Amino acid sequence: MTLGNLNAEVRIGQYGPYLAREENGDRRTTNLPPTLPPPI
Repeated sequence: MTLGNLNAEVRIGQYGPYLAREENGDRRTTNLPPTLPPPI
């Protein structure tokens, strides 16, 4: 899933959902809280 202008993706990894984004050639990721509802 791509998030509009953010140029980021929501992915499912080994430890749950996370947000991934490319920034200046580096891949940045952060975990999403388990209380966040899934996108429809």
